Amino acid sequence: MSMTVLLALLLVVAAPARAQDVVVVLGSDLAPYREAYEGFVTAFGEPVELLPLGGKPPKGARVVVAFGGKAALQRYPTGVTLVYGLAPGVRAEREPGEARAVKIPMEPAPAALLGRLGALQPGLKRLAVLWASKGGEESVARLVQDGSARGVEVLSERLESADDLPAALRRLRGKADALWLPPDPLLINARNFDIIKRYAYDNDVPFYVPTEALAEKGAAAAVSVGYSDAGRAAAAAARAVRTGKPPPADVFAGARVSVNRSAAAECGLVLPAVALKGVDKVYP
Repeated sequence: MSMTVLLALLLVVAAPARAQDVVVVLGSDLAPYREAYEGFVTAFGEPVELLPLGGKPPKGARVVVAFGGKAALQRYPTGVTLVYGLAPGVRAEREPGEARAVKIPMEPAPAALLGRLGALQPGLKRLAVLWASKGGEESVARLVQDGSARGVEVLSERLESADDLPAALRRLRGKADALWLPPDPLLINARNFDIIKRYAYDNDVPFYVPTEALAEKGAAAAVSVGYSDAGRAAAAAARAVRTGKPPPADVFAGARVSVNRSAAAECGLVLPAVALKGVDKVYP
């Protein structure tokens, strides 16, 4: 357990009389969820109760912050606002009359994503997006709209299943300047990543991914949301609900950029020197 989490728990124990109007639920004890929780605690700056998965929020709770798909899809009391993150491909639906749900997406805001990609690839005019999860419909629609405003045609390629990937790539041959792979759990696996990577290398089409780990494994670059960044965005959303200023249905965290120089070269991408100055991590 990190010092940040330990301090937060000690604060909760030290102040039992204080109503816990904001509580946190983790989908598991995996490192990404703990990192998001630490980011939340640091940014929120107040004691927060950490509930076990399936735990009932205390009386007086106004906001439940859930990290992970299992935590996001639990049922919570009608009047409690749900703020959830680290749940790619998930859209938590609430019944009519219930308090709203606010998602912290694991991809950057469309404008931020397109801006980062444009800096890495100034000639980008046609961006293909491969996706499969139902929860990706809204984010792809926003990307199409923002792309149109920026002069970038976004080609939405939805797959009915992961097995459709080779056929989708054949349809895209010669039509796209780059590929974007959003954080889609139905699409991203080791086999599909290798298929996309081989297609990108063979056809000189840069492909961009939503995590640093995938950039390290051979994508040209990643435009990602860090786990602690998602936690900080969730803290901002929780504070907004508490002050009576409900945030929008999606609250985006800041974007990090990671570049893989050798993979970019394999994809035929010449990275501008000025763009490299603004990246967070560079793999050789």
